[in-house]
Amino acid sequence: MRRLHFNQMKQKVFNKILLVYSVILILVMFLLLSVMWNYYTDVVVKREQDANMRILNEVSSYFDEKEEFVSQVVREMYTKDDIIYDISYSLQNNYSSYLSYKLNKYSESPSFVPNNMETFVQTYFSEEPDINAISFSSEEEQYEYLFIFNHYRWDRSIKDEKQSSYIQYDSLGPENRQVPTIRRSFQRELQDTYTIKRELKDPRSLEKLGNFYSYFSFDSLNQFLLTNQERYKGNLFVFNKNGDKFYSSDHEKFPEDIDLPNFKTVQEERSIQGEDYLVSTLADDRLGLMFVSYLPKSELQQLSIVLWTMIFVTVALVFIAISATYFIMRSYSKRIHTIEKSMKKVQEGNLDVRVPVSHHKDELATITMTFNQMLERLKAYINQVYISEIKQKEAEMKALQSNINPHFLYNSLETIRMKAISEGSRTTGDMIVYLGKLFRYSLESKQMVTVEDEINHIKQYLNMYQIRYPDRLKIEFDIPDDCYDLPMMRFTLQPLIENYMIHGFRKQQDNNLVKIVIHKSDEEMIITIIDNGEGIKKDRLKEVLENLQKEMIGESIGLHNVHQRIQMKYGKPFGLHIESIQGQGTCVILTLPVLKGGSVHV
Repeated sequence: MRRLHFNQMKQKVFNKILLVYSVILILVMFLLLSVMWNYYTDVVVKREQDANMRILNEVSSYFDEKEEFVSQVVREMYTKDDIIYDISYSLQNNYSSYLSYKLNKYSESPSFVPNNMETFVQTYFSEEPDINAISFSSEEEQYEYLFIFNHYRWDRSIKDEKQSSYIQYDSLGPENRQVPTIRRSFQRELQDTYTIKRELKDPRSLEKLGNFYSYFSFDSLNQFLLTNQERYKGNLFVFNKNGDKFYSSDHEKFPEDIDLPNFKTVQEERSIQGEDYLVSTLADDRLGLMFVSYLPKSELQQLSIVLWTMIFVTVALVFIAISATYFIMRSYSKRIHTIEKSMKKVQEGNLDVRVPVSHHKDELATITMTFNQMLERLKAYINQVYISEIKQKEAEMKALQSNINPHFLYNSLETIRMKAISEGSRTTGDMIVYLGKLFRYSLESKQMVTVEDEINHIKQYLNMYQIRYPDRLKIEFDIPDDCYDLPMMRFTLQPLIENYMIHGFRKQQDNNLVKIVIHKSDEEMIITIIDNGEGIKKDRLKEVLENLQKEMIGESIGLHNVHQRIQMKYGKPFGLHIESIQGQGTCVILTLPVLKGGSVHV
């Protein structure tokens, strides 16, 4: 019983109106929720992106300070002649020669403090907290002087080595002086290290001496991010222009299948491995570094709380609004149901049904009266207009079709008479045979024939003219095989050919040509009749085309008859169209519908 009651309620117009109202209300409320949510999300996302961008700028400043520090050290190196010459000699000679040079230089110096690259490095780098080591290497990488300042961090940063020669200076001597040790080691592959390279040149010849490397740890940077973890959420990565990562804030492996952003400063949202991220990038062209921050949107807990709160409030408001509307509209249910039952009876074909008019003066009463009036007018229209119009069209169709026969017979007999006079009746027998076939075709009662029947009919008609004017008329057909069995109206093509023979055929010339071409698509069949006759003047062509659209009888009785018959049967999109150029010929285009499965015996 409850299921039956539900089905009855579901079918009521009252419930349909309530459903439409509910859907609109829900859509509007959730659209408003979406707008508010998007606005709030944009605010929160913008705030987080701005915070991340500030962190990226501070991280960029960290690397910029290291670059500036090394550049300042190199500038100081070039301002001290003893230092740069000492470095130049060490990179151009082996260690034994350099040691002799250094001892001789020290013995000649009035100071007890040696002035060489060891003391220079100790002076400038001993107070730098992030320095792991620095090195001077020759141009061909034959010699390398390595100064280590933090052995623990340096050893931890070495990822891989390949064997080569270098001279290592350890901070193990008296007064923390650098003590050289010659070792066999490896070309290094470092990790968690920011390497700054500067080229060294001879100040006199400007020839390249080698390279100066500074190796910095990320301890200060990691400490900075740890201190600001309340301000910064997400993961921070640093890439060079080649896309190589050399720093990660959480030391996680950066996914290889993630496309790196272009080398530019942007703030955007991206989907990575099915999860949405806030991506902020800062590109530093001077350093050749790109700083990238990835923040999962799922970590924005504030958004989730606000979202569920807004959804709860929206659902509650929608429920209250729909419930109030339901009880207000319930009083109209009975009257709407009465109108519904009357409409179903009309749907079943009962036009005599009428809806009782209520004493209420409201919209439903107006609908009731309008519905009753509509039924009265519909019934009168069917009885008085529709049936009479059909009869009128059938009468007009028969009148127009019967108009063709005497017109056609008159022209055929005139052709035979002229031929008999000109040739002494020698070919009259043949022409009478053709005429008999034409008569037989004309007297058939069916209105629809096949394309093949129409083509054979005009062939009989043109054969008589070829007898009358031998070797002066050429006929061509271009008709696909699948078009011959298509149905079409009888006496459609013959009036068009007859129009050419009367107005376009040039009796004194032997190059007269009539060509019939048929093209077919899924919906239309286009029959084109082309001739090379006299053509039609522009003014006359315009007049003929205008007359085709009028209900009249005149010189274009054949064309007008065919055009009107087609449009009466198939409608306005179909009919005749004429194109012509005076002195070149005329093209008559006949557009018919493709009747699929239609019978021609009607």
